[in-house]
Amino acid sequence: MICTTGRFLSVLPPLVFLRRAMSSTFVQDFNPITGRLQWVVRSEEYDYQQEIARSAYGDMLHDDERNAKYQMGLEIAIRKMQSKGRKAKVLDIGTGSGILAMMAVRAGADHVFACEAFQPMAGIARKVMKSNGYDTKIHVIDKRSTELSVGLDGDLPFPVNIVVAEVFDTELIGEGAIETFLHAHKHLMESDSLIVPSRATMYAQIVHYPEWFDSWNVLKPVTVNDTVLSLPEEERCCSGTSLHDLQLSQLARHNWTKLSEPIPVFRFDFNNPKRLVKENRRQIPVSSLAAGSPHLVFMWWDIDMDPDGQVPLSCAPSWAHPDGDKLPWRDHWMQAIYYVRKPYAVQKCETMYLQAFHDEFSLDFDVVQQEGDDDGYCETNEQLPVLIGRTRLAMLNDEHRLSLYIAALKKLVRPQTVCLSICESSLLPFVAKLLGARKVFSAMDEKRSSRMMQSLNGCLPKDQRVHFLWKNADEVKAEEMDDEKIDLVLAEPWFSRSHAPWHDLFFWYSRSAVQRHLKPNAKVMPSRAILRAVVMEFDHLWKIRAPVGSREGLSIERFDEVIMESHRKTEDPVEPQPLWEYDGRALSRTHTLMEFDLSAVVPDQDLANQVRIPVQSNGRCCGVALWMDYVLVDDIVVSTGSHSPPEPGQPVDWLPYYRQSVHLFPEPAQVSEGKNVVHVSLQLRVHDGNMNIHFNVE
Repeated sequence: MICTTGRFLSVLPPLVFLRRAMSSTFVQDFNPITGRLQWVVRSEEYDYQQEIARSAYGDMLHDDERNAKYQMGLEIAIRKMQSKGRKAKVLDIGTGSGILAMMAVRAGADHVFACEAFQPMAGIARKVMKSNGYDTKIHVIDKRSTELSVGLDGDLPFPVNIVVAEVFDTELIGEGAIETFLHAHKHLMESDSLIVPSRATMYAQIVHYPEWFDSWNVLKPVTVNDTVLSLPEEERCCSGTSLHDLQLSQLARHNWTKLSEPIPVFRFDFNNPKRLVKENRRQIPVSSLAAGSPHLVFMWWDIDMDPDGQVPLSCAPSWAHPDGDKLPWRDHWMQAIYYVRKPYAVQKCETMYLQAFHDEFSLDFDVVQQEGDDDGYCETNEQLPVLIGRTRLAMLNDEHRLSLYIAALKKLVRPQTVCLSICESSLLPFVAKLLGARKVFSAMDEKRSSRMMQSLNGCLPKDQRVHFLWKNADEVKAEEMDDEKIDLVLAEPWFSRSHAPWHDLFFWYSRSAVQRHLKPNAKVMPSRAILRAVVMEFDHLWKIRAPVGSREGLSIERFDEVIMESHRKTEDPVEPQPLWEYDGRALSRTHTLMEFDLSAVVPDQDLANQVRIPVQSNGRCCGVALWMDYVLVDDIVVSTGSHSPPEPGQPVDWLPYYRQSVHLFPEPAQVSEGKNVVHVSLQLRVHDGNMNIHFNVE
């Protein structure tokens, strides 16, 4: 039997009574369901343990190609030093579990040092090294590399001549790799030294993909009763983020057209500090491979572990990867999309100009029509209006989803209807008004999207505008709504601070708080929320929470023990994930875990349920996916899960603009149809919005 359990208080564990631990302390915590700050009692070690839990590096340590090639890179660097008659003196920067430092010892290094700024992790690294018999061969220093001193009385008794580090993210340089290596060259290393990895090459590919560009980058106009709801042209790009990181291999190849082959745009030579610059910009002429418009720039990078390029590692998507569709899975280094600011039509063989920029920590890309064009390109994100995230933008742009809400509102809105909207960055209050509601009020303290909402409102005639109150519903006074009684309370619901499906029950609590403002026969949309679940097998996603065990012949079990225990004590039993990016199959049909009557106020009694989910397909049970379905009115239902109901043994067509939630078991379990059952028990403590949920496989 696999049994896992968890408790929810918003994003964090629930109240632990003071009498249970004299070392506990009161802290304030925000609850996304009730929308309030509340006092909770936590162990004084809570923050320490949570930091450890979030330092798991699970999928990274499960990346066997990464581990093997770091080992090979170290072996080459150490041989090179020793072949020159020099002792191999290695510094592992940001040692984490300690695996790279131990690889260096095993490869024959004469001296090995490791630094780790996060002291609890440095302590774990020492335990891992001791369990492998390397504790006397590696000196661990609890500091950042940029804080190290060199000399007889320093942290390092002498300069090193090999640095090994894994300080990379999806953009390669976002974790400070440039400054880390420049500082090491200047202050910590001998001349003619080596860094593992030795260099990196960044690639960009220009593609034509209008559907993706329109859905994820600009707010589409909406027509309701012959009135067009649209932002001004200059404000339609609503997302304040330039980077959109995701698994590019999951994009269906037939949906987009390549306008270029992968283009090497930047090369980072970590061994040569003179060529490792903190800022660079390029304009590269590119002959278009097909007619279309440059909408997106795909980005990824490759690294060479050694100076001669004998040990390459590629982060390319499947179509550009040396191993094609058999490429290794990794979630710690993904790929990214950058959105072209002003797409334009190009013909086959016409020259486009790819503009690329990086500073010390970030990247930017654009495509322009003429050489020398500099339409404000490559400006950093702080100059962009921060409005809403890309997933929310894609959600708003889903025409089918919006049509369901419009159909429901047409059934509910009448000429004398007074509406109250309780939802973030939503088009629904505008739709209700354009469908003929007499008045529409919006109660939501939404600072991030206020500019977008004001712009949309300003585009409408004065008599068709929404009354924005810019405060949460429980703070609204009758006079702020002209002493009107509400006929219809509406929401999608969606709230940016939600991390689990039930966090959006903030709408239920808010709707209950305004009960005094409602007419006796007032309607609520959605009228019901239904928490759904399906048992899942994942090809790789399970690795992010699974124990590492041993890698490259080195035991990481002491690391696993501490990480798993800290995770159990501090982390949520479910976590949000964009499941469309992760291959997997349903092992059961959809089951209902709990229903919530949103048309009534939150009850006084707790809600509880126990559900048996029979396994209906043979496979490896990796976890349980959860989402919420909303019944708007009658039989009109909006799902946050999948396009169609999951079928046992088949891939699930997850909605891409929602982050569903998933509970991952510590290790996958082999299950069989008709023999195994997943049990889920859950309880919503209504007085504090605390959800307790437990999973086990039998």
